[in-house]
Amino acid sequence: MSVKCVETRLGPGAELYLEESLKDGHTLAKLVLEVIRFESGYITTFLPPNVAPESIKDFRTGGKLPSSPEPESYVPDGQSQKITPVPNTDADLAFVVKGHLRLDKRRVCAMEDALKRPGDLILKRLKTRYATFENEIYHLLFHTDAGTNNVENVLKTAKSLPTFVGLLTSCSHPPGLATDGTLSLTELRELAIKVNKIFVGAYDGEGYLLWNKRS
Repeated sequence: MSVKCVETRLGPGAELYLEESLKDGHTLAKLVLEVIRFESGYITTFLPPNVAPESIKDFRTGGKLPSSPEPESYVPDGQSQKITPVPNTDADLAFVVKGHLRLDKRRVCAMEDALKRPGDLILKRLKTRYATFENEIYHLLFHTDAGTNNVENVLKTAKSLPTFVGLLTSCSHPPGLATDGTLSLTELRELAIKVNKIFVGAYDGEGYLLWNKRS
């Protein structure tokens, strides 16, 4: 479930939350920590305009978005049940990701998968692009994905609690990135060095914090 939100600029406390999220991430997140200067950018989030300022600063707690007025039906094992969708700002983040990808053929979005590991059976059912580094899974989106539903599909597949990290960056050879299904440390380091935006999960899965590098 998506709701109407506005982009809100955040104060110094957001930097600490972002740094802690990166520390809890995979190798790519830790490489970003080695090279990033937080003061060279600013942090924003997407939330409804009526959320109180003190509530916005509580990055670990949900309840910022209105809940769905009606539960949705689904049919597991032939038995109809009702569930209440968790509200989120995925649509806002997907819009940002697509805007980044369509600007240049070298643009890349890399999302870390905190839960899956190489060899997991669920990976065989994925129709979107992913690659491995040692025991880590990375979901990759390129310029050609900007006009498709792949962004939304990958976001839904990759996001997790309590840690979710993604980068909007670029690469000297995107079509050749992870052609054999693996990423090298050199490739991960290039993605980290060329980072343009960082997003991390926040608000108990409802939203994200987005670090934006100044032009």
